[in-house]
Amino acid sequence: INHSQLRGYKDGKLSWEIKSKHIRSSRNKYLFNAEQIYDGKLFNNNKVVVNNIQAEKIKVNSKSKTFFAENNVQLSFFKENRKETDPPIKIACKKFNYFEYTHKSYLYEDIQITHKDLIIKPLKNIEIDHNKNLVMINNGYHIETNTFFVSGNNMIIDIDKEEAILDQGLTIKNKIDNLDFSNLDERERAIREKKST
Repeated sequence: INHSQLRGYKDGKLSWEIKSKHIRSSRNKYLFNAEQIYDGKLFNNNKVVVNNIQAEKIKVNSKSKTFFAENNVQLSFFKENRKETDPPIKIACKKFNYFEYTHKSYLYEDIQITHKDLIIKPLKNIEIDHNKNLVMINNGYHIETNTFFVSGNNMIIDIDKEEAILDQGLTIKNKIDNLDFSNLDERERAIREKKST
């Protein structure tokens, strides 16, 4: 099927929908494959939990309620009680797996999270709990803004509160001051480059 929209339901409620240039069904009536997806959504109790899904390939299993996207994956999230002017959290990655029974997603490879001027680059896979709207990073990350860099091991992002808890092996550097430390004494360097474990 070319240039079509496909929808999946669970207990009479919309579970997911995708729009793509090519959709194919397999011999297994529960499996669907789509290519060149230009828009998609995932739902939980009639609420959109993942928005603006784009990917080169998507595989959906309507029986196991699983949703796999890969290659140039892009998607976005919103906090639950957002205003029209609130910007989304955007994520790019190579692989995105969603499991409806647990309402959790797992993202893999070349992950980049963007929100306003903040860019987060997890070093390995991350987990998203859509019931609690939490992003969990447990294998290292780098954060970059217009003014500072942060690196660390673990972080939990609360999408609804727009807050993050960072711990273990934190390094915080002022981006502007980081340009040249050669003329600073040790005390000044310690102030400008803070580390905590």
